[in-house]
Amino acid sequence: MAERFNAAVLKTAEPLRAPRVRIPLSPKCAGPTNVYLWDLLSYRDRFVRPVLPTLIETDDTDFEWMTGDVSASKRGLTLPPGGVDSNEVLVHVRAIARSLQGQQGHTNNWMIVAENEVVGLCGYKHWPSVDGRVDIGYSISVSRRRRGHATSAVAAIIAKAEADPRIFHIIAETAIDNHASQRVLIKNGFQHIGTGVDPGNGERLLRWRVNVDGSRA
Repeated sequence: MAERFNAAVLKTAEPLRAPRVRIPLSPKCAGPTNVYLWDLLSYRDRFVRPVLPTLIETDDTDFEWMTGDVSASKRGLTLPPGGVDSNEVLVHVRAIARSLQGQQGHTNNWMIVAENEVVGLCGYKHWPSVDGRVDIGYSISVSRRRRGHATSAVAAIIAKAEADPRIFHIIAETAIDNHASQRVLIKNGFQHIGTGVDPGNGERLLRWRVNVDGSRA
């Protein structure tokens, strides 16, 4: 039944209403203990599929907007409550994107966009190495987490890498206690391959890899 509904339907002036139908919670609950299904689950949770994000490659003007240097997005996008990330992170990612664009003309860093809102960022940290390796990073706005955006974004990066003959495998790193990020990688086929150290603060990190050339990780 869920396939018959979509987000566009819910944007009409009059919200849709599902019929209130009495159902028993179990065969033993028949009779006066029956409850309305509508009272148990929200309409949106039951009938609207999650919005899958898309990736839009960044340019420098996007970072000007996300850091507050300009007031409006040239693409007509919006920001989530609290912004995409801290200015410190945005400045760091902007520098990476500038470096990549200067080398080969593409930033290979993307805004993660859902319903016209930038919910996060993802991308390469460097151009593919001679041995076909690329390291990736990703982050989701605090106010937009736990919605599957990171998992979808990483899957999209993998698809892009699979189409690039220069890339054989992708490396990602997570904090040891960042279990949510680790689940994102595991869902996308990454395998734990060891540990590393953040050169900025000395924090120990878990290293993950997925192959994109058809061989096993």
